[in-house]
Amino acid sequence: MYERVLLTTDGSVLSRAAVEHASRLVDRARGEVVVLAVSEPLPQFPAQAATVDPAAPRHPGLTDAMAAEFTAAARAHAGALRAALGATGVAQVSIDVSVGLPGETIVARARDLACDAVVMATHGRSGLARTLLGSVADHVVSHLRDVPVVLIRPTEDQAAVLADPAWAANAAAALAANARYQRVLVGLDGSPFALRVLPFAVRACDDATGRIELVEVIDALPRAVRGHADEDAGGGESETSLAEREATAAYDRARDYLAAARERAMALGAGTVDTAICGGVPEDALVDYVRTRGVDLVAMTTHGRSGMARSLLGSVPNAALRRLAGTPLLLLRPGG
Repeated sequence: MYERVLLTTDGSVLSRAAVEHASRLVDRARGEVVVLAVSEPLPQFPAQAATVDPAAPRHPGLTDAMAAEFTAAARAHAGALRAALGATGVAQVSIDVSVGLPGETIVARARDLACDAVVMATHGRSGLARTLLGSVADHVVSHLRDVPVVLIRPTEDQAAVLADPAWAANAAAALAANARYQRVLVGLDGSPFALRVLPFAVRACDDATGRIELVEVIDALPRAVRGHADEDAGGGESETSLAEREATAAYDRARDYLAAARERAMALGAGTVDTAICGGVPEDALVDYVRTRGVDLVAMTTHGRSGMARSLLGSVPNAALRRLAGTPLLLLRPGG
């Protein structure tokens, strides 16, 4: 479980989706959720600034009234999320209303408050290409080190539930039956770097009834694994044989890597750990795996050099949010 979770909200209905996942992550009895609402500063135009005498006494004007109104609205929305979190059983919930640029402010407050996880809802209108490149979530994932960021893109059905006046009661009822994540997929690529997300995935999973699934995708599976018994066509035996040997070597490396990863996850306290090797394009194979196995959280590491576009697993996080609406994605950018 996590001790202090930062839940960010932009005041939209969809940001309510973060409530359920912050409640799933945090230790409800001893932990704390901080609801952060960021109010962006109103622009000040050069002509306006030039007419203001710095020495003159300041009188509240239209700009001040608008800023106060925006801040009050942000506080009211954060208060509604705080009440909803309380209804789900979270004992400690606080509100933080800050003024600043959203991405920079979220990163700064996560560090200042020593939060060990951040939860954000994303609209994801056309995948990460538009919603994360240069956006708030992209900035947070790219600049926040060693703190997992959980992104959730609600489905249309979920969005309708969130718009219902009884959404807080609905969230509480859903969590009453299943508080923790039960099936957590960890996407791996054969590198030590990818394994650094393991402790965070284990902390998110129910240690009594949950299941960690370690999955690696390789380009091609050996024929014995695929179950193919067909003979090579004449004239292509040497080439096919070489490809088969390479596929077998890649499979053996993945099997050994996943076995070591399983031992590490068990040492971290995971209750049940399964491993799987899939063949094909990583984003396609992992998306299919999530859909068929009922995974309720996907965890991965990312280099975050320029956001998700250059993530460790290429376009996998992109595909996860674009094609797996409703399934949260935990992304970690390790430091050092």
